[in-house]
Amino acid sequence: MVKKEKIFLLGVGAQKAGTTWISNLINKHKAASCGMQKEYHIWDAKYLDDYKRFKVQHPNSINQNLNGFLRYHMQNTSDFYAGYFQALANQGDFKVVSDITPSYCELSSDHFKKIKVDLEKYGFQVKVLFSLRDPVERIWSAVRMFKLKNKLDPQKSDNELVIENLGNPLLSNRTRYDATIINLMEVFSKDDVYICSFEKLFTSDAIADLSDFIGIDLDQNYGTVTSNSTPKSENEHIAEETVLKVKTSYIGTYDFVKSNHPDIYKLWI
Repeated sequence: MVKKEKIFLLGVGAQKAGTTWISNLINKHKAASCGMQKEYHIWDAKYLDDYKRFKVQHPNSINQNLNGFLRYHMQNTSDFYAGYFQALANQGDFKVVSDITPSYCELSSDHFKKIKVDLEKYGFQVKVLFSLRDPVERIWSAVRMFKLKNKLDPQKSDNELVIENLGNPLLSNRTRYDATIINLMEVFSKDDVYICSFEKLFTSDAIADLSDFIGIDLDQNYGTVTSNSTPKSENEHIAEETVLKVKTSYIGTYDFVKSNHPDIYKLWI
């Protein structure tokens, strides 16, 4: 069994909402570790069709490295995922271990329940972190990232691509915060789910809140550090027409956050 009072932090997004910064902040502490990587892509590859590309080839494949070997068995061997993190927690005497994979936000309540049960069998207290960002800004940031990676046409303007991709599942599914939160709350207690806002994330107050949530004192001065940001071009601005179209498309998400997390909603208006 895991030594008592070990926390497994499951980060479920959102993409482009500060998850890399959060992971770096937590893993800076001597009592925390994410192990071999920040994003493991185990449960999305296993359960979601849009993420089958993260399935790892069989370990006998040519050029399979250790990370690939371990992730293959996490995806295919019962309890290997929990066992890996158990060994990590015990061998390093870490209080907090984590897997922060933003696409987990698309998992169902049944998927979250399985993850929770599997990890609890190994003695973990499972806590969930979900960082929200104004849908307009999140989608715009994702579009800029996809342009840099040539996954979207770099010759088109940001405004064109935001509007063209409003229905793209890789953008839209990760922005339906309401669906993710509903699924999480069917499985986890309110005290075990930390919902924060990107807009306030880098403040000392937010760092103190996260410290309280996971039970270790994080660096209060880390807010000045940047991680995996996608800078805005000086020549690119989001038009009011584009903003209106995004807000109309995500009216259900905005209304849900307004009703259930008004402090976050106020940061978006």
